[in-house]
Amino acid sequence: MMLAFPEDELNPLKCSGRSKSKDEMNWNLNDVLGDYCLTLIDSLDALAILGDVKGFHKAINQVIKQVPNFNIDSRVQVFEVTIRILGGLISAHLLVTDTRLGFYDEDYNDQLLLLAIDLGNRLLPAFESPTGIPWPRVNLKKGRLPYETSSTCAAGAGTLILEFGMLSRLTGNPIYEEVARKALLEVWERKSPLGLIGNSLDMQSGAWLENVAYIGAGVDSIYEYFLKGYILFDDLEYFDMFSKSYSSVNTWVRDPNLYLFKNVDMETGDLLTYWVDSLSAFWPGLQVLAGDIDGAIISHQFLFTIWRKYHAFPERFDFNAKTPNIPSYPLRPELIESTYFLYQATKNPYYLHVGEQILEDINKYCRTLCGFAGLSNVLTKTKDDRMESFFLSETLKYLYLLFDTDNIFNKLDSNFVFTTEGHIFVPPPYFTQLNVIKSKVRDLSNATCQKFDHTKYILKYLDNQYNDTAVESTELIEEIEYNLMRTGHVVLPLPLKVIHEINSAVGISEEMDEFFHHVILPADATTSLYLNRGPISKSSDKKWFDLLPDLLKRGTSSSYDLDLLNSDLLKDNICLKTEEVAYPKDGSENNNFRKAFTYNNNRNYGEKIPNLQGSKYELLKKKNEQLLHNLKVTLPEGFQFDEEAKIIKTSTGYVTNTLKDVQLQLQKLVTDDFFLITKINNKLELKRNEVLKVKKRGIYWLLNEEESNAYRDQHIRPNKLEFEKILLEFAISNKIEKFGAGVAQFGSALLPGQVISGNLIPLLSNMNNINVSSQLSINDVSLGCEARDFINLQKLNLIKGNFILVRRGECAFQDKSLLVESFGGIGMIVLGLGLENKNKKKVITMEKLKGFKTELSILNFMLNYDDSMIILKNFEKKKLFEASLEYFCLPVKAIGESPPSNPLIPAQQITLRYSNFPIKNLVVVQSGVVSEKQVPCILPTKQHLKDPRRRSKAMSLLEFIFLGTGTSSNVPNISCLSKESPTCSTCISANLPLTEFEGESLEDVDDFNLSSKVTIKNTMRYGKNRRRNTMGLLRYQKRNGEIKNILIDAGKTFYNAALEWFPFYKLRNIDAVLLTHGHCDAFLGLDDLRGWTHRGSIQDTVEIFCNQDTYKVVQEAFPYLVDTQKSTGGGDVPNVKFNFFEEEKPFLLFDELLVEPIKVVHGKKNKNEAYYNVAFKFNDFFYCADANEIPNLSRDRLKDVKAAVIDCLNFETHLSHFGYNQSLSEILKFPNIERGYFTGFSHSVDQIDMNLKLIEEESLKNRKVRVRAAFDGLKIIL
Repeated sequence: MMLAFPEDELNPLKCSGRSKSKDEMNWNLNDVLGDYCLTLIDSLDALAILGDVKGFHKAINQVIKQVPNFNIDSRVQVFEVTIRILGGLISAHLLVTDTRLGFYDEDYNDQLLLLAIDLGNRLLPAFESPTGIPWPRVNLKKGRLPYETSSTCAAGAGTLILEFGMLSRLTGNPIYEEVARKALLEVWERKSPLGLIGNSLDMQSGAWLENVAYIGAGVDSIYEYFLKGYILFDDLEYFDMFSKSYSSVNTWVRDPNLYLFKNVDMETGDLLTYWVDSLSAFWPGLQVLAGDIDGAIISHQFLFTIWRKYHAFPERFDFNAKTPNIPSYPLRPELIESTYFLYQATKNPYYLHVGEQILEDINKYCRTLCGFAGLSNVLTKTKDDRMESFFLSETLKYLYLLFDTDNIFNKLDSNFVFTTEGHIFVPPPYFTQLNVIKSKVRDLSNATCQKFDHTKYILKYLDNQYNDTAVESTELIEEIEYNLMRTGHVVLPLPLKVIHEINSAVGISEEMDEFFHHVILPADATTSLYLNRGPISKSSDKKWFDLLPDLLKRGTSSSYDLDLLNSDLLKDNICLKTEEVAYPKDGSENNNFRKAFTYNNNRNYGEKIPNLQGSKYELLKKKNEQLLHNLKVTLPEGFQFDEEAKIIKTSTGYVTNTLKDVQLQLQKLVTDDFFLITKINNKLELKRNEVLKVKKRGIYWLLNEEESNAYRDQHIRPNKLEFEKILLEFAISNKIEKFGAGVAQFGSALLPGQVISGNLIPLLSNMNNINVSSQLSINDVSLGCEARDFINLQKLNLIKGNFILVRRGECAFQDKSLLVESFGGIGMIVLGLGLENKNKKKVITMEKLKGFKTELSILNFMLNYDDSMIILKNFEKKKLFEASLEYFCLPVKAIGESPPSNPLIPAQQITLRYSNFPIKNLVVVQSGVVSEKQVPCILPTKQHLKDPRRRSKAMSLLEFIFLGTGTSSNVPNISCLSKESPTCSTCISANLPLTEFEGESLEDVDDFNLSSKVTIKNTMRYGKNRRRNTMGLLRYQKRNGEIKNILIDAGKTFYNAALEWFPFYKLRNIDAVLLTHGHCDAFLGLDDLRGWTHRGSIQDTVEIFCNQDTYKVVQEAFPYLVDTQKSTGGGDVPNVKFNFFEEEKPFLLFDELLVEPIKVVHGKKNKNEAYYNVAFKFNDFFYCADANEIPNLSRDRLKDVKAAVIDCLNFETHLSHFGYNQSLSEILKFPNIERGYFTGFSHSVDQIDMNLKLIEEESLKNRKVRVRAAFDGLKIIL
């Protein structure tokens, strides 16, 4: 920026800027450079990934100021400007507008998106060709020049779909995705009979000019975009293209040695050349994304060996002559990219060593006084005076991500992708389910496979190498576990003999292989089975060194044999095959069809497995094993049901009128005793806490014989018109007004009796000048045809989950609905305006537009003219952004009217089973969805715009009550008080009668001050040292004003704590129980929940939330809690329902409170394995009991914590608990902390003494943080 800005690149030797060449035919420069701040735009998202948020925002403003538009007289390559400039703009726009990631800038106003639109429009003329394949170059100001060449490459034509597709999704304009998709399909349709894609072709005729097929320059990224297009857009046609092309490459391009990919004739498969190029080094990273980890490992080893030979990667390497063909190295990132993906997939520190080697080589041979220079010759290490923009955009970015294990993008659970230029595309929330253009998908019902089982290789390897006796040896079992667990040891990815074979193929002798001799292997290593692990560096003065795991440990490794890698095992992925359940005729002997489904097992359990009975490995394997079944429910012969399935999304999952012809994917963990529906019709996904509801009459043939015959005898053939009767209820002036509404012929429908509630939010025509001083007029409401209005409304967080009001006219109803759905709305309501000169009470039909290919899934209604005018006059004005702004809102309920002949019947749950196991999330009800109460409009606040995890701040965390602050032993301690002469002052004071506390509660007030120490000790000590197991109660107020009580842990002293503090604080219900871990001081009190559920004395059931590990311990301790049939006769047991969460994956309580489980360490199970506990984060409140370490990986998620409860066993350190100094240090690690509370004390801690020590802590005074030792009964206001 100091030496080259605003020019396109840096000259690292001259320390000056570089821009386009005056010679228009200098394609080497002008294909990329265009006087548009190339390097700055290309590296925008790199600043965000590196954590420089201020620099990221500053760079965006520099781009906005320096590049007002792309009306530039520059002839550029369409491919290069798309991946570098268009991708850079879109990536930065996605990051700066996404409130979830920490890069949000509220002052940003879509300027980068507008630049992207301008650039996209200037690239569109390139697609005006007879084939649809774009011209390779275009002039940004003049369009396509008349003398433009028609020769292009497959990658240049096919590697546009991510950038152009994302531009369509962000703008609502499908043209960009349409042209890029057509270009990709045109190239794909020209593949050879072998399924191979050539290098270059004539874009006017479509004829191939170069028929060489391989994975390097000219064709590389088209394979990449096949797979990434599927990942990002969830489009199976891209997956189809990738799977077919990947199979063809493995068949014809990959050499039998598995590590080399050759250049072959696309028509015959014959070898054409003897070189590989540097761009092909991206391939192992793509293999990782495809799930072919083992293929990635061996191909990466070959490519890294080339790097090790030259300490750089030549543009071309002749594997026959074992010498560079083109010796230059322009700082390319592809090998580093693959190294990063392999480390993310395997967590094998070997790849950190690889990254260190590459980093040191670049630093040694490419660094200059003012930057980094490419090498013109890797043999002589002669520098070239050019630093291409991808060095910052990709090379350094992937290196940084490799070592920054705590980076947010290394933990992000999303279908984000890196483009071929390394730009990160994180789909915004409103985009995830959008599919602007539906693919013409062939039958891909067998295309979805189970996750590849990595352990099969190791098991077969062991079968080939050892007999059963050897496998049973302790050392070998530990070795197997070691490989499977992938601990922090450096494990050679391949046997040494394979590595030596690759070394020989590249031309590296064992003597000159300094990487393995000095970094990985000790001098006495003689086999590939037992390897010492050396340190990653002789010095630790690197900034990233502390981020690396401990590499000094020893371990053992058995890996793969080449014969094994070359086996058919890669073909053993078990695909889910669609199955139509064949039901016998009614009355046949086999009547199992009434249980709903026939058992079908797609897994092959006949494979030979080493004898590891009773080992930890077997348990680990079973724990992670999944049974997946795909089946289609069909009507048996003799049964009739006239309705087609209508599946509608709801807040709790999906609802449907029938399961007839519905395809279900069922999943069951081996350790579960139930199945879960995970997919409906191969596209609708159910999360673990969601349900599919179906009407009883819609599955009547699956009921018992008596019920199904009763339904069949009624010959019910419902009138389809009954499904089109809709009522809209609006809360106007404290009254419920009902209006009839017309239903669109597209989108979803409501079942009779089904109710969907939400807020109606008007889309305004002028979102930049919102005026709520007067009531809405007709012209204030937008037509809903432009994406811009939706983008501005989405910034206010007012679309997702709401009904959106638009005006009739200008564009098709389906276009309006598509935009509403794209931005996350649950429904569209259209004002019936323009009918005032006709029948004002008439509603016209919103017909389905012919040729409109996108399948819409939201609700769509239209009001008549009279009702529209009433609605406009009665919108409420609600405060937004903490009273600095107001907006319009109106509560609405959409109700599917019930047919008069079939009134609603109260809900009745029926359990369907599959293979003798219940389907847990399939709910059969007698009526439709039970109606919900109308709730008032509540608009978002400023805080939860910045961070969607804080959206529940619009509701309220009220208070937290400490039900227990002791250990599993409690205080007082029996060993102290049973002495002849007790001396433990803490236990003595804890056994004295409770002091009468002033006021009605024990609220946290600053009652400790230095001037009254003696008084405090004499008067406030009683009772505060009496401690039960560590527990707490969080109180939370929902949107509708209802208060919920959330119990965190129920230890063995829970019931006594409840007897004391529930009446004191006027508590009664327990609405949820969160369990932190499977120790008795956390769950043994669950049995006492019978006091709440016995005969419905307080409530019918208690919901319990825990992870699978804790559930198993509870199941062993209280089998009757999990299965009431295991209780003894006559005994009343607690009625509880278990729900499971996964560590590090947030979940919702009561459909609105976000709970974030945080994985923390609570001692060790054994010498090498930690025991993990779960802490919980609720908005800006953090609760962490029973812990001795909070991993750094969790720190980013805790930055906004303002109040924290932290474990503190005593004043000394402990193996499984924080001590005083550690607890204090943990509190101060929260950057925004305001107050903290210690809990979990042993009897060696006097509560008053600890508080007096805390008062005098200088570190707390300097930060103005208030920390106190908690006590049983303390209530803190949140």
